[in-house]
Amino acid sequence: MQEHPNLLYVKELANGDEVFESKLLSVIKKELFEEIENYTNCFKNEQFVDAAIIVHKLRNKISILGLYKGSEIAKEHENDLRNGNNSLHLVFLDILENLTQFMHNK
Repeated sequence: MQEHPNLLYVKELANGDEVFESKLLSVIKKELFEEIENYTNCFKNEQFVDAAIIVHKLRNKISILGLYKGSEIAKEHENDLRNGNNSLHLVFLDILENLTQFMHNK
């Protein structure tokens, strides 16, 4: 069963401050899309160590947006990439697609 992104943690951090929540979402959205693009480029160029660094950055956003299993997969993928293993790439892409669709609606 696929996890569904949510804003529960973002709302908790904002504590009712809608301006802060909006700014935080804006930063997350901007960085998320940039990091996904960078990850894709590094992966295509077989720069797996660089891709692992980006996965580490993405992992924080994955967690903030409520995908705790996705965050664990990202952690494993990050470690695998550092060792030249890309077997979780397609699973990771599914997580990124899930986040992309969610954030396009925010």
